[in-house]
Amino acid sequence: MQYVFSFFDNYTCMFRRLTGMYCPGCGGTRAFYSLLHGHVVRSLLYHPIVAYGFLVFLAGILLFLKRLFFEKKTPPSSEAACGANKSTSERNANKAAPERFVVSALAGAAIILLLHYIVRNILLMLGLPSMP
Repeated sequence: MQYVFSFFDNYTCMFRRLTGMYCPGCGGTRAFYSLLHGHVVRSLLYHPIVAYGFLVFLAGILLFLKRLFFEKKTPPSSEAACGANKSTSERNANKAAPERFVVSALAGAAIILLLHYIVRNILLMLGLPSMP
C-alpha cells in the first residue's frame, strides 16, 4: 500500500502546473487517506469536503433507515382512503424529504468547495502556508 501512495508523492496537479494555483480538489486524496487513518483534523485541513461527504453519507444512510423502519406504510389498496385524511401538502412533504436532503447536501458541498478554493488560493498568493 505504501508503494501506491509513494507514486503520488511526485505527481503534480495539471491545474496547479498550468495556473500556479491550487485546484478545487487539491488535497482530496490526502484528506481521504487521513480520514481513513482516523486523523479527522488533518483531513479537514487538507480538504474539508471529504469529511463533509462522509457526514452526508452517514446522514443519508440514517434517513434511509428511518424511512425504511420507522415510517408508517399504507398498503396500496387503502392508500386512497388514507389519502383523504391527509392534506396534499403533508403527502408532498413526505415525498419531497429525500429531494430536499440531496439539494441541501449538494448546496453545502458547493459552498464548501468554493470557500476552500478561495481561501486556499488567497493564502497561496500571500505566501502563507495553506496545507499542513
